[in-house]
This record gives sequence, C-alpha cells and structure tokens, in this order.
Amino acid sequence: MSVLQEDKDGWLVSEFRAPRNQHQKLDNSIHNDDVAKPLGFRGGTVAGIIHHEQFAPIMLEIFGQRWFEQGSLSLYYTWATTDSEPVRIWVEKPRGDDAEQVAVWMEHENGNKVLEGTASVGAVEPATSTLAQKFAERRTGGENRILAEVQVDEPFTETRRVSMEEQAGRREVITEDSPWYWGDSPWGGPVCTPVMMFRLLDATSHLAGKLPPKVVGLYGAIEVRVNDGPLFVDKDYVVTGRVLAIGETPKTEVMWREATLQDPDTGKDIASLLMQNRWMKGSSELWKD
Repeated sequence: MSVLQEDKDGWLVSEFRAPRNQHQKLDNSIHNDDVAKPLGFRGGTVAGIIHHEQFAPIMLEIFGQRWFEQGSLSLYYTWATTDSEPVRIWVEKPRGDDAEQVAVWMEHENGNKVLEGTASVGAVEPATSTLAQKFAERRTGGENRILAEVQVDEPFTETRRVSMEEQAGRREVITEDSPWYWGDSPWGGPVCTPVMMFRLLDATSHLAGKLPPKVVGLYGAIEVRVNDGPLFVDKDYVVTGRVLAIGETPKTEVMWREATLQDPDTGKDIASLLMQNRWMKGSSELWKD
C-alpha cells in the first residue's frame, strides 16, 4: 500500500504518522517530561533519529531498493515533537536520474516544520547534502565549558554490532515497519532499520569521562549515507571516526563528528555518519554563573 497521499506542485506528500517517544521514563534525558520542560521544551522529545524511520517507505517508493544500498538522509532538526504527535513528510519530486538528490522536510499537523534536509540515491556528491552545507556554514569560536575536555581530530576505532534482540526492541513502536527488518530481505537476512543503521555508526567510547555528569544532550542533525549496503543485523562492523569541531549557541554547546562503517570481511566502506550533537547549557552547573 502506498504511503503517498498526494502530489502537490512538484512535491510528494506522505500520510500523517505518529512517532512514539520510547524513552519517556529515562533519567536525565531530554525525552523525559520532567527534564525537558524546565529546559524550555513542551515535553519529552521524540529523538530526531526516530523521524528517519518514517522516510523508509517513501524512499523505497521513489528510489526502489537501491535506497538501502546507496541511499542517504541528511536531516537538520528544527522543532521538537512529543510522543505521538502527527507529522508528515514532503519530498521533492525526483526526475528519475541514476544518481539524484532531492529536498525533503517534515511537517507537524499544526504547520510547524520539524526538520529539513536532503535525500539521495547513487553517487551524489556528499558536499551538496544539507548537513555538509550546515557544517561549512557552522558558527565558530565561543566558549565551551561542557565540552572542554573533548579533543577535536582525535581518531577512534570501535567494533560494533546490532543484534536482532536489540532491533526487536523497536518492533512495537516503529513508525514505519517492513518485513525486511525481521526476516528474509532481497539481500538475504534481515537488514537494519534506519534507527539501527545510526546505532551502528554512533560510536561514542572516545567521549567516555570527558563530559560532566547529568548534562542533558540532544541530537541537532544526523546524516546517514549508505555507500555499499545494506547494513545487516547480527554482523560485526568496524567504525572509525573523529570529532570535527566544537562550538556554541546561546542555549547549547555543539559538537560535529563523523564516522565511517567498514565491513571487516571485505574492507569496504559500507556507510558514513555526519552528525551534530548539542548539550543544553541550562542543564549544567558549569553555566549557572
């Protein structure tokens, strides 16, 4: 069944969906009402990466299964939603080229723009994505108290795996489901959901002990680019990466980082991550003066 609802002036529009906040009870988390509201949010937020799930069916409809093999989503989050609030996707109508990038955005039922970005398939130049442009235009300078111990350009390497048990933890609340996540797929076994693709790339051991306790973080933007996929459940991958830059805004401290996912059996680069993390100044004693 198509997820497309209508075609409006060169844009494909999806049906409304209601993404769930699975981490409402998590201590010291922006997803918790009691933590988020004092920091100026309407309630515990739906993690930005959850919104990536909603794109999968429409990407398959317009790009085919190549989207799992050579697709990307580059999304900059502009307005936080709370549990089960209806949102829908707008996608620029593709031309049908072998390698193509289109603009995308997500709309809350009240008309607010939840995120904006680009989606692509094939060998599109990475520097043209929304996050690559945001990074090039990033704010420089400022003071960093929360991120004072974080080292820019320090490399890291980790071995990472997503188990089927871990992926199954989202089965009851996933925004858009697919049988390919739980059984046979066109490539053999189960493939990772968009959330689990991110989890494979989200290596953070290099930050251990470098952030002050109880500081509240959130995702500012996430780009996952698949180069030679899909990404499989229950398979070991090697992740390498580095922190690209740190900075600040009036309300947050900001970190940009990148990572590459490699198949240790073939040596191929399977996927990459470009990400902006934010930490709320209002959650840290370091900014109470």
